[in-house]
Amino acid sequence: MSVLRFRSGVFCVFAGLCLAGSPAFSEDAPPEDGFVPMFNGEDFSGWQFDQKWALPDPAPENWSVADGVIRLSGGGRPNLGSQWDYQDFDMRFQWRALREKYNSGFYIRSNRKVGNNQINLAKGAEGNFFGGKMTGGKPVPELQKPAMEWNDWRVRVEGDRVKFWCNGELAWEGTEFASKSGHIGLQAEGAPLEFRRFRIQELNSESLSVPSKWPGTKDEHWLKSNYGLLFKPDGLARVKPESRYENYVLRLEWRTDGNGAEIGVVHQARLTTVRLNDSGGEFIEGQPAKSVDNLPGQWNYLQLTLTAGKLSVWQNGVDVVKEFDTSNGQAVDGGFLIIRASEPGMQFRNLRIKAAAQ
Repeated sequence: MSVLRFRSGVFCVFAGLCLAGSPAFSEDAPPEDGFVPMFNGEDFSGWQFDQKWALPDPAPENWSVADGVIRLSGGGRPNLGSQWDYQDFDMRFQWRALREKYNSGFYIRSNRKVGNNQINLAKGAEGNFFGGKMTGGKPVPELQKPAMEWNDWRVRVEGDRVKFWCNGELAWEGTEFASKSGHIGLQAEGAPLEFRRFRIQELNSESLSVPSKWPGTKDEHWLKSNYGLLFKPDGLARVKPESRYENYVLRLEWRTDGNGAEIGVVHQARLTTVRLNDSGGEFIEGQPAKSVDNLPGQWNYLQLTLTAGKLSVWQNGVDVVKEFDTSNGQAVDGGFLIIRASEPGMQFRNLRIKAAAQ
């Protein structure tokens, strides 16, 4: 078994889950359908400026959140980017201009600084794709609503194909999209705009932020929020086993209120420990690493990849563990998934898992 321990809660992963196929898109899709909000209507949680993992306090002067919307007053950089990078996804959001002449952009599979692969959001050029390699992506200003009215944009990216809808109409289909993965973002380009209702589904990924997948958990373990359900386990919780699964990529977000607990990742073939403690030290069998936790109260972004018995751990942009062999020379036959919180104050959200590339 392999164990990854952080300051707060215990998170144990035993290789093994059955990944369901991706359901069809629905604007009002429940968590069971794999959609999660990308914006909570309250702050910039889940987003980043200038490639930083910890959010600045205060936010840049030209970006703010009020009345459930992201407000861009104008100005130039920084652009607003997602914390996670994405490969294949289906998402929808709404925007409106606050004056007749406007300019901005929506980025897909962009670099972390969010500066390439833009779908234009400039008056008269809305929908034009530029700043990257793709066939298709033409301007469709005729599909946009006047200033002060909300527009509904939907973008589906799958492999090298991109589909783009404006206000319910298919605007274009792009092919030969060169970028394989990247961030989602919004451009600050000198004009005031507002954005809201960001929802995303990661294709070929199974959401684990669903109470029905955790038999034995109670209603009080699941907290409703504008960012979807928050999981606050009390003691041990185990995913309902459907089949054993050896290779996966697990992504989740976690935060603590400051209570000292631990997070752990366990693979059944071997026990190995990585600890992030208050002194900033991390060790995996004597190998030092840097502390990569955000401050209590801020979300951390954790990815675990297990392939052929080799575990890689990534958090907040740092490779904490690279391909550590957990098999101990034994055959890897899969397992199951559990979470155990040893103290209160630990919260998880946006848990999802997909098959790892071989």
